[in-house]
Amino acid sequence: MMNLEDEVAKVRSTAPITSPSDAIARLEREGHSREISEIRLDDSRRAAIVSRIRQDRLARRGKPVLSPEMVRREVIASERLEGIDARDFFDRI
Repeated sequence: MMNLEDEVAKVRSTAPITSPSDAIARLEREGHSREISEIRLDDSRRAAIVSRIRQDRLARRGKPVLSPEMVRREVIASERLEGIDARDFFDRI
């Protein structure tokens, strides 16, 4: 059985990884995953993130701020939830 570093090196050598999201998706396809306890935020970290989001929303008065990077981030999040790969459409955005 290979250790995680060897597995990552194997994945990286077979195809160029252009972003952390690509690396995570590739590792998941290869059967790697993390325990929920490693992914879940503790209460203080969650509260800090929620506070930062709230402050940002108040500063913008609820108006959206759009950028190509934010659109990409939302597309990646949606594709992960829906199980599709929409990266081919990025050049059209």
